[in-house]
This record gives sequence, C-alpha cells and structure tokens, in this order.
Amino acid sequence: MYKILIVDNEKVIRTGLSAGIKWASLGCTLIGTCQSGEDALAKAALETPDIVLTDINMDQMDGLTLCKNLYEHYP
Repeated sequence: MYKILIVDNEKVIRTGLSAGIKWASLGCTLIGTCQSGEDALAKAALETPDIVLTDINMDQMDGLTLCKNLYEHYP
C-alpha cells in the first residue's frame, strides 16, 4: 500500500481529504495530516510517505519549498 501524507494549513481541507476519500480502496494508507511544511518534514522523517498531497500557499514554508525539501532528502 502507498503511504499518503496530507499537508494543508486549512483544517477543513485536511479533514475533508482525509475523511472524504476511502484510501484503502485506492491501495493507500493515510499516515497523517500536517498543518505546515515544517510539520510535514518532521512527519516524513518518521514515516517516509510515498505520496504527499500539499497546498501550495501556506505560511512560513509553501508547498513548492516543501516538495523541494522532500525531493532532496527522500528522492
């Protein structure tokens, strides 16, 4: 199963994506949700997700910077 991590600064989006999709039926396991890029990097260090669904516009670290960091550390 693919491990999925959801990253969005808006709680309603995180909740909607996590609860509104039947991840197991897609061959995926939701390993968690994060509200910031910094939180996502910490979670990725512990869980190493296969797929990260991230918002682009977030405070402090945007989604593109998060993707760059993930690619550099976990290609």
